[in-house]
Amino acid sequence: MGRERTILAFGDSLLAGYGLRDGESYPAKLEAALRARGVNARIVNAGISGETTGAALARLSGVLAAQADKPELVIVSLGGNDMLQGRPPAETRDNLAKILGQLRAHGIRVLLLGMMAAPDLRADYARDFNPIYPSLAHQYGADRVPFFLQP
Repeated sequence: MGRERTILAFGDSLLAGYGLRDGESYPAKLEAALRARGVNARIVNAGISGETTGAALARLSGVLAAQADKPELVIVSLGGNDMLQGRPPAETRDNLAKILGQLRAHGIRVLLLGMMAAPDLRADYARDFNPIYPSLAHQYGADRVPFFLQP
């Protein structure tokens, strides 16, 4: 299997596994899937239910400092709570940009899990929110899953 690779899952309830039993969160299932394919990965779940991009930005440096091993990859899943709280898309974009900038400054690769505005929100909100993820992934050289909630 080779040396152990550390991956940090950093985000909100979609990573934390809100309402799920132990071992059912996305990071736990991803770790099991990677190991089944021969990848010796350890995924550290740093997801917090209800987390906004602003709160995540405030705790990022502490989370990184607390890691025993520097992660090779950080999976970022944030923005859904910003949207549900009606926070301005520009604020979400700015916070995510700062998060991605910090990770790049540490030399850590990023997988950005995209989010889309809920269909019942105003059209102008979706117009401003939906381009955040592809734009930032391009700007910061992050890999991206277009819409995390899509099968």
